[in-house]
Amino acid sequence: SSGINAEYGGTMGRIVLLLTFLCATAFGAPSIELSPSGTVNWRTSVSLTCLYEANPVVAPDFSIDGLSVYNTESPHYEAANDETDTSITITDSLEDGQSVMVLNNVDSTFSAEFLCSVYKSGSSHTVSLVVIEPPTYTVTDITSTADYTSATVTFTGSDEATKYLCEYKTSGEESWTSVDEVTDTTCTLTDLSAATTYLVRVQAGNVAGYRDDITIGESTLTTLDNLVCGDEGGKGGYIAMTVATGSLV
Repeated sequence: SSGINAEYGGTMGRIVLLLTFLCATAFGAPSIELSPSGTVNWRTSVSLTCLYEANPVVAPDFSIDGLSVYNTESPHYEAANDETDTSITITDSLEDGQSVMVLNNVDSTFSAEFLCSVYKSGSSHTVSLVVIEPPTYTVTDITSTADYTSATVTFTGSDEATKYLCEYKTSGEESWTSVDEVTDTTCTLTDLSAATTYLVRVQAGNVAGYRDDITIGESTLTTLDNLVCGDEGGKGGYIAMTVATGSLV
């Protein structure tokens, strides 16, 4: 029986060694790739790809600053409440030897250490990402001058803005009509209706776009009304328009 035990022990030893070798081969420390890197625009999605040499038994685990994203205590665990939230989605492609973690709608500059671990063997990567944000400037001093079917809107510019978006609508409309982007502090509204009151607003933007989380400056204007004077069609007259200086609404 001692011979059988010796053979059994030798076989088990070889199995343990083989398993150790396979684990070391299959679960070597993975690598992490970041895309894009360095500088990104506001609300950009950033991907961290975990690359491993062989198919793992279980999907890799991503950690941010030492806390697994699968941990219910992680600030990144909960799904996004709306499309503007920063959230995380993870896609595993085990047969291709990679898993991808996507940080959606990154809205502020951050520096964090990311760890991708495969069966206790992990690789960390410290990421510093600079996010270019749209201007926080709220356009003010909006002044409008109108005739019968058009209006000129002027406003105060901002050093942090490189472009502006003018929009208008009647008080009863839900959606805004956009005018072409301008780089100076004047825009023109056309195809207006006579004797109609409009709301006008202006947003400041840059290469990262326009903010949707600040109050937008608004102003009110009323176009002129055409009048016919006299019983037989005398000279045309007009009703004075209303011009309002922009205020935050």
